[in-house]
Parts: sequence; C-alpha cells; structure tokens
Amino acid sequence: MLGLGASVPKGGNVGGVDAYNYSVALDGDDYLTVSDHDSLSFNDNGSNDTNLSISCWVKVDDLSGTSYQGILIKGEEYNLSILSLHNRLHFSRVDDNANAYIGKISTNNSIQEGVWQHVLITCDDSEAVSGINIYIDGSVSFSANGTGGTYTASHNDATDLFIGRSGAHGGSLG
Repeated sequence: MLGLGASVPKGGNVGGVDAYNYSVALDGDDYLTVSDHDSLSFNDNGSNDTNLSISCWVKVDDLSGTSYQGILIKGEEYNLSILSLHNRLHFSRVDDNANAYIGKISTNNSIQEGVWQHVLITCDDSEAVSGINIYIDGSVSFSANGTGGTYTASHNDATDLFIGRSGAHGGSLG
C-alpha cells in the first residue's frame, strides 16, 4: 500500500514501474507520484510544524555520481534524498515562505550499494534542527546539522508527493 488508496499489486505494473515482492523497482528513470492531499503536509495550516515520521526500506544499485537521488520529495515542504557523493542521507523541512530550511545529513557511507536498508526519519514539532533524527537500520546516524535562513515552519504548498524522484535536484533513485 502506497497510501491514500494507491497500491501496486504484487507482480503488477503502474505506469511502467514493476512491482514485485511488495516492493517497487525503480530503474533511475521511473518514479511514483501521489496526488497532493492535506494529510501529506505536516503543519497545522498556520505557522506551526506538527510531528512527522517517515519510514521506508531502500536499496540502491548505483551510488556513482555527485547528485541527489530522491527517496521522498514533497515540493517545498520536506525532502528525503541520498547524497551520492558520500553515500549519505539528507533530510530537510523547508519554509518556502521564508526561503529557509532545517535539516540533517547522515554519516559518510551510511547508505550502501545493493543492500536493503531501513530508513526512519523523525521530526518533532519544535521547528528546530535538534528535533530531527535520522535512523539507518535502527541506529541514529547523523554527522551534520543544516540550516539556512530563518526557519519558522513548513507550509502546505499543494504539490504532489514524489517517490524515487528528486524534484528540483534532478536525478532519480535507481
């Protein structure tokens, strides 16, 4: 189940994306789009963030290159990507109204080629980088905090959610 009623049957095909063993194989050009819905935005429709957790299994076959490989992108609200250059995870919450963000980057080489890894992101409602945690295979993994501008809160930007696409960064998970 991909959420909000969208599903890919085992052995099925959705827009050229093959599903097998209850996972989706993305070859670098494919991605999934989930239509925008208020339940995909983690704010109170005002000026406050709400708690957010993202959990997924990822397996990347090729980490060469220097670009971002998108895992989960929701417009200018939040972004979970792999930084291919150092095999790191990057998560950020974006305040598009203030052109600002808060985020964390995992330790070097925390993502491995050809290995299924469990990724968990948790964010509390503090609107501070200290409220973000990255877990890989059950262990906390982060080496750097990132901030830019004066972050207040993310805002519902009415954009679709992309799985396996990097949005503005280009490149896809594959």
